[in-house]
Amino acid sequence: MTADILGIHHVQVTVPAGRMADALRFYGKTLGLEKIAQPAREQPEPGAWYRVGNAELHLRAEAEGATDTAPSRRHVAFAVVDLEHIRQALTAAGAEFLPDTRPAPGLRRLFVRDPGGNRVELIERS
Repeated sequence: MTADILGIHHVQVTVPAGRMADALRFYGKTLGLEKIAQPAREQPEPGAWYRVGNAELHLRAEAEGATDTAPSRRHVAFAVVDLEHIRQALTAAGAEFLPDTRPAPGLRRLFVRDPGGNRVELIERS
């Protein structure tokens, strides 16, 4: 890491506007992220902001007419304490699990898609 880059401030995840309620439930209820206040704006945008350790996740509706919705390897990765507990919550919520095609030594991982098709990685050190 260079001296100029201190860490991740936030990751922005977008979902189609019609899937926003599902995405809010996924990040806020199923994953249990802490919702935080967004800055006050004259025209607030739909979505939510969440605190994740020292960083933030910003959830926004995709711009109307956007066409880049094909499944992708782009993702956010969360370090977790109890991967099995999260697996159970995701299973109960009907999450779409993806295979771990490149297992990493010393890590247990899960890959899922959020309601907007974004790839989410969950990592626990073995």
